[in-house]
Amino acid sequence: MAGNFWQSAHYQQWLLDKQDLIKERQADLQVLSEEEYQKIMIFFTNFIQQLGETLKLRQQVVATATVFLKRFYARYSLKCIDPLLLAPTAVFLASKVEECGVISNNRLISTCQAVGEYFV
Repeated sequence: MAGNFWQSAHYQQWLLDKQDLIKERQADLQVLSEEEYQKIMIFFTNFIQQLGETLKLRQQVVATATVFLKRFYARYSLKCIDPLLLAPTAVFLASKVEECGVISNNRLISTCQAVGEYFV
């Protein structure tokens, strides 16, 4: 870890200003308006929140999963990977990173199906 925040990898890679975000989102903004893009991000944030509540995960795990989803789509287009696949992946990864315990694949899949029926 860098002793100076301004020289750290976090500062160099993840603190993006508005122009950087717009540049990275050009492929999405050709199809969607900025408002529609924000609504999609809110939808999948709520989807992750509902997954976390159903799985009875700590809020820190849900927040980490949301950050993973938003950071991924800050660099890649929505067309790159389906957000319905990335959301449970982010929850699974966040539960491991936050040392919350193991979520079995079957439990995660069944929860995604149940929450997906609610949302879609």
